[in-house]
Amino acid sequence: MERFFAQIISNNKLVLLGLSFLLIIFSGNLEKFRFDASSETLVLDNDPSYEIYEEINNKFSSSDFLVVALIHPELFSDKGLKEIQRIESEIERLSAVNNVISVLDAPLFEQPKLSLVQSATNDKYLLQDELDLTSARKELLESPLFGELIINNSGSAAAMQINLEKMSDYTETVGEIRNVLEKDNFFDNKYLAGPAMIVSDTISFIKNDVQNFGLITFLIFFILLIFFFKDFWSATIIMTNASLVIFLTICLLGFFDWPISIVSSNFLTLLFISSIAVSVHILVKLHEGHTNNTNYTESLSKIFIPCLYTGLTTMVGFLSLLLSNIQPVIDFGKMMAVGVIINLIISFTFIPALIGIKNLKESKQLSMADFYYQNIYISFKQFFQKFVLPLIFISIPLFLYQASNLKVENKFIDYFDDSTEIYQGMKFIDQELGGTTPLDIILTLPDEEMFIDEDDLFFSEGSESSEYWWRQKNMRVLKEIQKDIDILPEIGKALSIVNGVQLAEKINNFNEMGDLELAFVKNSLLNNDKAKDLLSGYITSDNKEARITFRIIDTSDRLNRNELIGYLDNYLTDKLANTEISYEISGLGVLYN
Repeated sequence: MERFFAQIISNNKLVLLGLSFLLIIFSGNLEKFRFDASSETLVLDNDPSYEIYEEINNKFSSSDFLVVALIHPELFSDKGLKEIQRIESEIERLSAVNNVISVLDAPLFEQPKLSLVQSATNDKYLLQDELDLTSARKELLESPLFGELIINNSGSAAAMQINLEKMSDYTETVGEIRNVLEKDNFFDNKYLAGPAMIVSDTISFIKNDVQNFGLITFLIFFILLIFFFKDFWSATIIMTNASLVIFLTICLLGFFDWPISIVSSNFLTLLFISSIAVSVHILVKLHEGHTNNTNYTESLSKIFIPCLYTGLTTMVGFLSLLLSNIQPVIDFGKMMAVGVIINLIISFTFIPALIGIKNLKESKQLSMADFYYQNIYISFKQFFQKFVLPLIFISIPLFLYQASNLKVENKFIDYFDDSTEIYQGMKFIDQELGGTTPLDIILTLPDEEMFIDEDDLFFSEGSESSEYWWRQKNMRVLKEIQKDIDILPEIGKALSIVNGVQLAEKINNFNEMGDLELAFVKNSLLNNDKAKDLLSGYITSDNKEARITFRIIDTSDRLNRNELIGYLDNYLTDKLANTEISYEISGLGVLYN
């Protein structure tokens, strides 16, 4: 190894030129480096739960969405509704927005209340028709479909569901929507929430943390290194080397398209510190050799094997994370393993090349081990024996008690400080508008259960009215499942085609719908564009698969996501035991469990 290091030192300018050329080549991948906080970064691609989630989203044409909550005591005044209309119109004009659903888009069938058949042509809309606003407000509050969806129970807050076009990054869209909301002076409070905003803001938080924490770490270490080595050049070598390692690693991550997620966001700082540790070992050995008249090549050879061993054991530790079934943990392990390799290569080429240009300053305080022993270890040992050790023994029962009460629950809302917009928006929507995290139950019939009833007066070729879920006996199954689960304290708003049927039954004086009435509800009452936009994501085009979406109340103290999913699994197994109906439990509520 001495010959290798001798070549680097003697050809230092050529080595530095080669490293500069390497930097230029890899810098082209810097723009590919990205942060990602989407659900795809949190699960394995071959995870059955994720595969089911993707299949369901494609099958039911699910799209990303945002929710805007607008709060004002006079929400249902002419001025309040017109302000909602203005905001909705501006948001709909944004290129990434597919459509917006608000109280203005909710069909009102009881203004005035007529028979079920007459109601199909009696749909009215706020600001489009002459309506009694008090009566319209009451109908929306009592609506099985729109209550807790686009209006809270007190009627003081309205929600807009903003359905988005398929995009990889909604950061710009979230910013544009915020600009629209900031221009409003009418509403007391405005909250923006939803999965797309959580992803966008989480990425912003990660970037800020990396930048701020990285800068603070850099300054602290630089000052400490100058203090320990009493040599500005030595500190500069170490910090420059660490920065070079970080830069090349970032470029490689861009090349491999490995985005940084929530879990791996601290890897840059960890790698930075690891690089400093290796550099310090090298510089200390070089300083000691310089004092003992040992040449640099011999000192580098002596420190190379210990550093190589340390690097290899560190790599093995991080590569063991590849055995995990959690995607961000696997990514973190790969990133750190690559970083450790780059760290070893750069540190043992860049540092020898630099000292070949300018020698290290001779220092009387050469051994950091001696400095640590004399100034820190002896004093701390006495303090530890007198105070810390007895305190630890006294606290053992408390530690054991607290450990026995440890609970693990993955709540999005707990990731954020209560002063952030994400926290406030999620909390309000959680408590006032039916919950936050969606959990889906998909119910599927076997093919042989599907049949055509020739006596169905509403049947025509191409009609789906006589198919499975729109028959009375099967609608009862959906109703019972939705009702039984909806009463759980952790569950907020439940939404499916059942809500549309319950709306029709309310119009029909709460009489249960038979097969003919259900056919009418599907083909007439719920056949307007607004109702179809809302309910199309809850039944497939062949009416074979139905979807019930439950929104989990993440702020609930009783929430244990794993127990909830286990309970639902057992309940559905028992409920459907004597049927041929199959089920799947999916959604973000499952992925984040």
